[in-house]
Amino acid sequence: RVAGPRSVHQCDFYESSDVIAGLTASKLKINLGIQCEADTIRFTDNSVVLCEGATYSWAIEGATTTATDEETVFAVYSTTGTFDVSLTVTDSEGNTDTVTWPDLIEVVNEPVGFPIFENFNAAFPPEHWQLYDPEGAGSWEHATVLDDETNGVAQFPNYWVNTEGQTDLLIMPAQDFSDVDNGILHFDVSYQLYADYIDGLAVWYKLGDDPEWNTIYEKSGAELAVEDNYTWFWYDLGGELLWRTDTVDLAPLAGESCVTLAFANLGGYGNHIWLDNVNLTTADAVGVESPNDQLSLSLFPNPASESVNILYPAHYGDCVVQFYDGKGSLIRNERLTGPQTISMNGMSTGIYQVRFIFESGSAHKRLIVR
Repeated sequence: RVAGPRSVHQCDFYESSDVIAGLTASKLKINLGIQCEADTIRFTDNSVVLCEGATYSWAIEGATTTATDEETVFAVYSTTGTFDVSLTVTDSEGNTDTVTWPDLIEVVNEPVGFPIFENFNAAFPPEHWQLYDPEGAGSWEHATVLDDETNGVAQFPNYWVNTEGQTDLLIMPAQDFSDVDNGILHFDVSYQLYADYIDGLAVWYKLGDDPEWNTIYEKSGAELAVEDNYTWFWYDLGGELLWRTDTVDLAPLAGESCVTLAFANLGGYGNHIWLDNVNLTTADAVGVESPNDQLSLSLFPNPASESVNILYPAHYGDCVVQFYDGKGSLIRNERLTGPQTISMNGMSTGIYQVRFIFESGSAHKRLIVR
């Protein structure tokens, strides 16, 4: 009904129609290998039908469902294959229609094993990673480093959104630790305090299909802040962005058949938190005996201008050092027979990923060249 200054116009809001069955699905593919529990898909009626008095009958192959006679149903898949989905809709006068989608749902089991290295330079969230934001107030998001649009990072915008007391996770693909007794997690973090507001970052884990998360790493406030970092690094280009590499010992997870790890933002309405170069690996990957020994692989000064020193224990053996630019292109390759100083002549100003390749494995670090 529409009313104007001189008249009122009215027409029926809808016209009679044949019943036309339709449905939607929250996802079409599930990978059981990247999570520790069976996955759920939400199916919703999308039919052309007068809702009053309508009935629904779902036939969902290969899944356990919460119900089969409601407008929205949830289906849990725990076995691999391709599966049909069918919906029959009947209105109050007995008119009916059925829609069937053959092989609509694909369920695979393709684990993503050790190691994982993620620099956030491509799609976000990365393939097989998940975002979890049940309250909807804010979420991990993709960003770039200051004026370098080629260097992606994972960012939580705590300055803009107040998520205090909420759960905001960046979840990694689940892993099998059955034969891993010296797992370690490295990541670069950049954060600085803003006024009296306190934000935090944690690494959470859960085992198997247990819904409870546990904490294996947590820092907040001054402990999380990177010394001399620029407070407004996310706002303008007037300061210096500094990073710190943190290492988490995952030895307590040894022997577990399925482990899910996640980065948890502990928001305090303070300042942004940035993550980059997440590396899930083992101490053996660089020929060391413990995560603490991994820290002896040093690259300094960082930032560098004229030269950079590379130090590592002699028992690592010879090393190939590769420099990759922000686009992922290999721009320099050096072979070392021991700790050495490398000239930065010919290296353009920018941020580089440096890969150290030893006979028994490899490691990564970030280098800023000025």
